[in-house]
Amino acid sequence: MVDVYSTSLRQGQGTGLHLRFQADGEVLDVHLGPAWYVDAQGFAIEPGDFLKIKGMPLTKDGKPALIAVEIERGEATLTLRDGEGFPLWRRGAQLSLERSP
Repeated sequence: MVDVYSTSLRQGQGTGLHLRFQADGEVLDVHLGPAWYVDAQGFAIEPGDFLKIKGMPLTKDGKPALIAVEIERGEATLTLRDGEGFPLWRRGAQLSLERSP
């Protein structure tokens, strides 16, 4: 199960986009990035979508969480962070939505 939700970022910087992902009876909070960045990529995530998520594990409030690096949905890939985990929106990156031929 995938549930999409947003949170307020600090100091009025907009909203952050998250996924609540449930697998094997455990709920995992997946941090994507600013909603404006995900929206600009043209990558919409809907509840119930089948996703492949690559990320970096962390613990938030004593619970397992994940910082998303890349998300695949069908033939579309959304890259959010580089290989070192640095957010692409902070580098002024161009749109990173790639489509397979």
